[in-house]
Amino acid sequence: MKIDESFRDMKSLLGIDRAMNKSQRNMEQVMALAMIAYAIGLLVGEAFRDRLYGCPTSQQAPARKWKLYSGLFILLKHKIRLPPNVIRQTLTDVLRTFKTLVLCPVPTHV
Repeated sequence: MKIDESFRDMKSLLGIDRAMNKSQRNMEQVMALAMIAYAIGLLVGEAFRDRLYGCPTSQQAPARKWKLYSGLFILLKHKIRLPPNVIRQTLTDVLRTFKTLVLCPVPTHV
């Protein structure tokens, strides 16, 4: 279900269904950039959603709204009403997570 939500969000929120290019190389580059934007937007939106509506792994049950919205939808369509220091800390945490995902050392046998 999460995969279907991801495709729906990419098509509707990022406008991928309207992306056109004359060459395959350009289309691949546009899609790669869109995927990076989607990944960053999803991480930021999910972090803000957890801050706004509670985290599902917390002791208390998360608010009903937590289940209704994807992180990207929260980021693009909701007004984020959090103190600036909370926003700054959230973005710092997301950047650290993104760096770990992108720059993690992968052992190779070459």
